[in-house]
Amino acid sequence: MKKLLSIAAAVIFLFPLQAQNQQTMNYDQAWKKVAELEQKSLPRSASEQVNQILRKAIAEKNSPQTIKALIHQG
Repeated sequence: MKKLLSIAAAVIFLFPLQAQNQQTMNYDQAWKKVAELEQKSLPRSASEQVNQILRKAIAEKNSPQTIKALIHQG
């Protein structure tokens, strides 16, 4: 019974961390795509990608990513 409770507690505490890491990975991948588009001299496509990042960051209330996207647009 104690093992079951321990496992359940671990799952409850680790699940939000996993979700946070998935969000971070999505931003990392999105910023890598921006860099690739800029290297290929595709500023319009890169700008569209930054706008998508900005909208996602605002919707998720992710201040660091919002600021990064705004600075990148600047």
